Amino acid sequence: SYRVLKKDCLDLPEKIYTSHYFDLTPGSRAAYELMESEFRINLENGDVTSVAALAAISKLQQITSGFVKHPFEDRIVYMDDNPRIEALLEVLEGVKGKVIIWAKFREEIANISARLKLAGRKVVEYHGGVDKDEREEAIDALQTGDAEFFVAQPKAGGVGLTLTAAETTIYYSNEFSLRIRLQSEDRNHRIGTKGDVRYIDLVGND
Repeated sequence: SYRVLKKDCLDLPEKIYTSHYFDLTPGSRAAYELMESEFRINLENGDVTSVAALAAISKLQQITSGFVKHPFEDRIVYMDDNPRIEALLEVLEGVKGKVIIWAKFREEIANISARLKLAGRKVVEYHGGVDKDEREEAIDALQTGDAEFFVAQPKAGGVGLTLTAAETTIYYSNEFSLRIRLQSEDRNHRIGTKGDVRYIDLVGND
């Protein structure tokens, strides 16, 4: 076999990586520490329930985004605050042009879209709950239309798409797979990319 790396055959702009850090609020921090140390979560009625150790890893991610999927029921338990969405809005104040926002959970995508639409911004979504025709429309809206934000799950949109209209990519949350991360980065770092591409990770302190 013979392998040629992208950097060896394409003249593409640089990838620029930064992280934007935020603090968990006291309520989120308490929930995070309880889950981290005891694999338990406080529900809205005051009950405390245990969570399997493997599931706790995802629950820790969810807590930093202001919600938790109920361990035994098909519903979302919301927290009193969501410091991650506020961190996203802070970052966007300094960003110009179109933006891709990758988020692991659909609940995060819904929250992001709602906040941006409330501010009068044009948002399209791309995830497993969006049908094929709407997905194509979302891509076109970003590439040639008036969509400012492409909010998507890396598992659904991280492979095969061309999203070169956006020079800024924000990782609201990450998957645990390096392959998924690298593939999602290349959606707007490919033939057709004109300027340097910025990748911004939102990271909770500690």
